[in-house]
Amino acid sequence: MHILRETGRTGASDGAGLQLAAAGDGAWRVEAERLELRALRFEHPGLEVHVARAQFERLSATLRSPADGTAPQLVQADVGAMQLLGVEARLTGAPRVDPAALGPWRLETLAGTRGALHAFISDAIWVLDVEVRLAIERGCIDFNRTTVAHLGPDSHMGISRGGIHVDAPRLGRKYLYLFTAREIPGAQFETRGAGRSRGVTDRGRLDLRAFVEGLLSHQPFALPGRMANRQLEATLDRTRLTGELVLGDGRLGTQDHHLVLAGQAQGRNRAIVSAAVLSHKLVLRLPELAAERACTAWQGLPVRSGPVSADLSLRVGGLGLGPRPDVTLGLGSLRLQDVHVGTD
Repeated sequence: MHILRETGRTGASDGAGLQLAAAGDGAWRVEAERLELRALRFEHPGLEVHVARAQFERLSATLRSPADGTAPQLVQADVGAMQLLGVEARLTGAPRVDPAALGPWRLETLAGTRGALHAFISDAIWVLDVEVRLAIERGCIDFNRTTVAHLGPDSHMGISRGGIHVDAPRLGRKYLYLFTAREIPGAQFETRGAGRSRGVTDRGRLDLRAFVEGLLSHQPFALPGRMANRQLEATLDRTRLTGELVLGDGRLGTQDHHLVLAGQAQGRNRAIVSAAVLSHKLVLRLPELAAERACTAWQGLPVRSGPVSADLSLRVGGLGLGPRPDVTLGLGSLRLQDVHVGTD
C-alpha cells in the first residue's frame, strides 16, 4: 500500500461510499463515508509497527501522481474520526533520533503529576528486606517524604551533589546512583546545619519536569550518572515495584510533535506501574489516556487533530541485563477526531 508508506503493507480493506474523481493537474480526489484497513505493518530504521485494524470515518483526500510515474503522493486529507485497534510498536535497534534536535521539549504534564511508587527489595545490600515509598506531588520528588522501612531503625533517602543515597543508621551513607554530570537539572540538593550541628536538615528535592527536559536537551540518551556499583544492579532481580501516578494537564512533547493532555480532575491520564521482577519486565499502563488535541508530521506533511483517547501500555524488558532493553508500546485502541493532514 504505497500510498500509506513506502515500507508499509496491508492485508485487506473494506469501505462504504467510496468515490474517486480527477481533480486536474494530475491530482485525484478520494472520498469515503467509511474505510477500514486490516493487517497493516510499517517499518522504519529501529522501529517496527503492526496495526490490526485502521478505521476512518468521513474521509476526504487529495492525491497527486508524480510525473516520473511513481506511486501517488498524499497532498491533503481530512478525517472526521480515525481509530486504530491492536497497535504494537517495537524497537528493533538503537533509535536514530536525536531528542535534542527535535526540541525544545515542553513536558508541562510532569509539573502537575502526583502519586507514589512503592518498591520492595528482598535482601537489600545495606539491610535485609526493604520497603521504599517514593511520593510525587506537583511533579516533585521530596526526599523528606520518602520512607525507607526495614528491620530496626528506618533509613532515609536523599539527593546530594554526589548522587542519590540512603543514610542507614548503622551503616552510614550508601550511594545508589552517582552523578557524573556537572549540572543536574531540577535538583535541589540536601542542606546541613551550621556550626556543631552538621546533620542533614533538608534531604533535597527533584523537579521531574526540569530534570527530564534537561536530559532531552543534551546529546542523545546521555545519562547524568551511573549505578554506584554492580551489587546494586543485581538488586533489580530482587525488586518488586508497584505504583500509581496521575499525569497533569498540558503539553507533552515538542513544538511540532506533541499531545495536550486534559482531564486530570476527572481521573484521566492515570498511569499504573508494575513489575513483579524489575530486571525482567516493567509495565506502565494508561487505560484512559485523554488529550484535547495533538500535533505531529507524517510523510513530510503536518498533522493535527482534535480530541484524542487511547488505552496505552508500555513494556520494558531486560533492564540491567544488557546495553539495550526490549521496549514495546501497545495500543488496544487509539481514537482521534477531526484529523487534518497537510497545510491549510
